[in-house]
Amino acid sequence: MRPVYPWRPRRIEAHIKLCVLGLLLERIAEIRGKDTWRNLVAKLDTVKVVEYTRGAVRVRQTTELRAEVSSLLKALGVPPPPRPRPSVSFRNWRGAAARSGPRDLREA
Repeated sequence: MRPVYPWRPRRIEAHIKLCVLGLLLERIAEIRGKDTWRNLVAKLDTVKVVEYTRGAVRVRQTTELRAEVSSLLKALGVPPPPRPRPSVSFRNWRGAAARSGPRDLREA
């Protein structure tokens, strides 16, 4: 980010309001999460979005949530990010397995 130098009174007022709003959100998160802002951000930073592309299909999926992140999101009142369910089973993902029919994994 680069520094912001607002000159017009309306922009100065809007900038101050945004800064105060950000500080308020940090304090609310600290109180509800019962931890410092730095620690809360470190916990939430473990959640990543991974994008897979296979042909024309693009899937975005989040990493699995750790127990501490799940409890933190619950304390903050934030729903966990959606995790799309696979529409194809692992066995059917590979074309050969789908054509040969079901088989026992112990055969391989």
